[in-house]
Amino acid sequence: MSLTHHPRFWRDFNVAVLADAMSRHMPNWRTTAEMRKGGADRLFQELDRIVAINSFDEANAEILLALAVGKRPETPSSAFAWIAAELARKGLAARLEFARPDDERCGEKALDVLYCLEQAKQGVVVERTGTIVAKAYRDAVMKRDAQRTTFRAKQCS
Repeated sequence: MSLTHHPRFWRDFNVAVLADAMSRHMPNWRTTAEMRKGGADRLFQELDRIVAINSFDEANAEILLALAVGKRPETPSSAFAWIAAELARKGLAARLEFARPDDERCGEKALDVLYCLEQAKQGVVVERTGTIVAKAYRDAVMKRDAQRTTFRAKQCS
């Protein structure tokens, strides 16, 4: 199954909804030793950080998408420079500070998301590296958990 890119996916992502879903599907997840010792707080702090970074990349890509193709920056450094200038022009100092620590990463990721948005407009699904890694991890964990469940079921019978 393939899904098309939702342009506001990261900006609409709600970590609280994720926490609720985790609790409904795995009611005891917070009671594991690692989670009781601050792991849950660290997990959600990291998720908040990831969502903020991806939201920033997504918003920047949409700004670039609105530009005429010939006026768009083409390199990570020129994309960063354009984004920084645009944020400064709009008086978004807080967002500009968020962009500065990673310089070219900001431009590189905005161009990456821009490419995905352009492809999505044409009906082509493109998965970013992080998505591919996340899916591989998810699949491995699901397989491991299924094997554990099967093993436990056999022990009990």
